[in-house]
Amino acid sequence: MLRLVAFDLDGTIGDTVDLSLRALREVVERHLGHTVTDAEIDASIGLNDRGTLFRLLGYDDPNAVSTFTEIYRSLHHICPSAFDGIQQLITYLRQQGLTTALVTGKGIGSCSATLEQFGLLNTFDSILTGGFSKDIKADNLRYLLDKYGLEKQEAIYIGDTVRDIESCRDVGICCLTAAWASSANERRRCEQLNQGLVFSSVDKLSTYIRALIRHNST
Repeated sequence: MLRLVAFDLDGTIGDTVDLSLRALREVVERHLGHTVTDAEIDASIGLNDRGTLFRLLGYDDPNAVSTFTEIYRSLHHICPSAFDGIQQLITYLRQQGLTTALVTGKGIGSCSATLEQFGLLNTFDSILTGGFSKDIKADNLRYLLDKYGLEKQEAIYIGDTVRDIESCRDVGICCLTAAWASSANERRRCEQLNQGLVFSSVDKLSTYIRALIRHNST
């Protein structure tokens, strides 16, 4: 029986990936005087805001984190709302008595800014953010299972990357892939690894989850 649905944030709940990249580049340019490459940023994916900036700058600077959060908030007009249908899906899950959680690699500053912008700040039963030195998404998913006393088959995670699929496999829970904002290459890789569980729209994902819940009730 399905009892918990956990969501990723960037690329799953909202189209915030470019927003994060722009804010990171601006912070690095201010502090180091040069730009960073996509490869350098990609190498830090999965870390929280502080950890990402530490990797990119080469030193730990609380002021850089504060600047990043300020820039991130100021740019959020380029992504003013969550993907169509996300709020309705979360509301439906809660109405059905399911626990909802947010598990993201983002730091608490940018995560809170986005949830506030989307009107989702008080929506989730649990919000877990990323780690400073390593990707802790799998650890956070295990924490949720333990916190709510769940078996692995009672939880699913909705994420948009190959890393999300791999994290779920480490834990042993089902991953549903949100492909509505993925690059063509990332989507192909997800389809290879997660066959039959890749969804091109929020509506298609919602239909699948609703069918799971109806099956649970019969």
